[in-house]
Amino acid sequence: EIPDLDGEIRIFNTIKFPLFDSSQAVSAVGTVTSEITDRRLAERKLLALDRQRALLLETAGDGIYGQDAEGRATFVNPKAAELLGWEAVDLAGRPLHDLIHHTHADGSPFPREDCPVPVEYTATPVREDGKITGSVVVFRDISAQRQMQAQLIQSSKMATLGEMATGGAHELNQPPAVIRLTAAGIGRRLRKD
Repeated sequence: EIPDLDGEIRIFNTIKFPLFDSSQAVSAVGTVTSEITDRRLAERKLLALDRQRALLLETAGDGIYGQDAEGRATFVNPKAAELLGWEAVDLAGRPLHDLIHHTHADGSPFPREDCPVPVEYTATPVREDGKITGSVVVFRDISAQRQMQAQLIQSSKMATLGEMATGGAHELNQPPAVIRLTAAGIGRRLRKD
């Protein structure tokens, strides 16, 4: 790295090689120098982007994985591996469906459309030159959410049952009150007569 006349850092690649005289003795050293500033800067930008991508995948709170057109894992972030109960390295290059939803309790395979997955997910196709070459799947565990929904439904049922019991008790108390009022009215008429 050498500063130019404007103070900008320029990066060069120099190759040195021996030059031989007619007796095959080294008589000089030759050099070929190429400026590689733009290439080196582009490499640094690519490395920074790759580090940023890796950091995003590693710290994401959702599971994220990619798969090729045949359903084989191309990448799996740590959260996806955790939610799926696997190590990410064990999933790479393998068909995810067969590993994640392989069989029913009786050993028969799960058809893809019948897989009971307690997750909420978004699958987006990956397109290259207009052709689908795979997909990226982002998912999260919703079992806690489902449990809370079940508890809310149960609470709602209990509240409705309580309202019905209160209404029933009120209705059961009404006939004796009507009878008492009617009897009191009849008693007053009889005393008048």
